Amino acid sequence: PPLDRHFRLAHDPDPAIRYWGVIGARIRGTKEGLGALLADPSPAVQLAAAETLARAGDYATALPVLVRGLDHPVESVRLQAAQALDDLGGRHRPAWEAFRGRPKETSEYVKRLTEHALGALER
Repeated sequence: PPLDRHFRLAHDPDPAIRYWGVIGARIRGTKEGLGALLADPSPAVQLAAAETLARAGDYATALPVLVRGLDHPVESVRLQAAQALDDLGGRHRPAWEAFRGRPKETSEYVKRLTEHALGALER
């Protein structure tokens, strides 16, 4: 069978096209080929692929990538990772230990999202 259109988009040379290919795959409910994108050169693509895999129940593969994103030097990457973890609600429980040992966040918005995500663990 022909490759899924979103699978092809997720492997385009342009990182913006790869990102939207991952989002399209998430909307369609497919995770084919997304594991390879966890090592993508673009952090936005990595995190989008990780969030898509986590939403599909593949927490063991996805959560380490999302937690690593919280330590990225660029605030927008940390924000994307925190938002993804917060959106997962209590389903990110396996990442609890990584949350506990994190250094102090400098961005107030990322800090609030991270605290909200941690609050979901305590419920």
